[in-house]
This record gives sequence, C-alpha cells and structure tokens, in this order.
Amino acid sequence: MTYAVIAALLHDIACCEKMKTREGCGNHGRRSAAMARPCLESLKLPSDAINEICYGTAIL
Repeated sequence: MTYAVIAALLHDIACCEKMKTREGCGNHGRRSAAMARPCLESLKLPSDAINEICYGTAIL
C-alpha cells in the first residue's frame, strides 16, 4: 500500500467531528492529518513516512 492510498483513506476522518463553520469544513484535511499523526507514530513508522502521509492527508 502506498503512502498516497493511506493518506486518501485518512483524509476524511475529521468529518466525524462536528464542524462549526464553513472554514472548519474546508480545513478538515488538516484536522484529519493532526488526528492521524499520533496513530501513525504509535505504529513506529519512519518519520519521513509519517510526514508524507500527513502531508497527503492534509492536501487531498
């Protein structure tokens, strides 16, 4: 599985939170990346992999 596929799967996880503003909805990718980072770190992935996945999650 490539990092891009993992990022795509993680991109919408912030949508489980209630977004109070239109801007919050528009930034859900960044929020998803922030939510995913601790989980990815707990898997002991290399830091470059975590950074690439989080970047992809944020910008998709």
